[in-house]
Amino acid sequence: MPHYNREILVPYLKDVCSAELLCRKLEQQKNVSESKLRDANYYLGNKPQVPAMPIRENYTENVVSARVNVVVGILFVAFFAFLVPIIYKVGYKLDYYFDFGFFGSLLCEGITWLLIIGAGLFSLCGLALLPEAIGDRITAKRKDKKAYECAMERYQAAKARYDKWCANLSYYQNVAQRERTNLTACKTHLAEAQQLRTQLYNVNVIPSKYRNAYAAYYLYDYFNTSREDDLTQVLQTMLLEEIIKRLDKIIERQEDIIIGQQRTMAMMEQQNKAAEQHRRGMMNHIAQIEQNQAQQTDYLQMIEAHERTTSFFAYATYLDEIKK
Repeated sequence: MPHYNREILVPYLKDVCSAELLCRKLEQQKNVSESKLRDANYYLGNKPQVPAMPIRENYTENVVSARVNVVVGILFVAFFAFLVPIIYKVGYKLDYYFDFGFFGSLLCEGITWLLIIGAGLFSLCGLALLPEAIGDRITAKRKDKKAYECAMERYQAAKARYDKWCANLSYYQNVAQRERTNLTACKTHLAEAQQLRTQLYNVNVIPSKYRNAYAAYYLYDYFNTSREDDLTQVLQTMLLEEIIKRLDKIIERQEDIIIGQQRTMAMMEQQNKAAEQHRRGMMNHIAQIEQNQAQQTDYLQMIEAHERTTSFFAYATYLDEIKK
């Protein structure tokens, strides 16, 4: 089993951990921006429709119909009430001008009274139906008033929703514009961070099974806080599922700290060229004196990956604006 020099291994593991945590954070920010943009677009695309304001005169159909029934009832009563004296007078005149005799007069008078009784009955029927027609008219008035009030309530509720939508329109337009900008930048930064992460893993000392944020954090923390130098042995004893359960909350708390430290150290190394050259020369010396050819190749690739990581974090100015 290869034992790696800690002067090269620990910085490499920190680079891997920082790249993984940065990708994790940018992915979360991308999801947040997408969610906010989706919500803003949904709001902007769902403009409430306001119906036409109800007109009181349009809600009189039932009243007009009931009014017609009342008028018909009154005319019905008046007609037959007016018809009774006419029938009586006509019957009397006929008997007066035409001498029908006793039986003829009796028959004429009987017919007259039958017509009078019939007209009276029809008139009474009209009187009996008149209160019902009047009651229907009162009920119709109430129904039309209720229908108008319900229509006004629906209109006012729709108008209130529309007014609220208009009041928030500018806010959601600004949110949509801001999140589109943020999302574009975040996707660009994420693609760059993912490319760096791939280059780090291409050193090929960490198996694909352990190429995730949890394993990367565990390995860096383990080697940074111990004297261990046998990477293979540690990988063989790792219980990934247990690590994920245990480190989920810890990583959430530590990712900003680790990313911030990596950014600070990268800037310091870029500014202090002499110290950086000295440290790089020492790492290259360790690699050159390594007898194992495969391990020497690993060292050189780790050093090259570390230089790319340092340059990446030194120029990633957007990291100063990332907030949890």
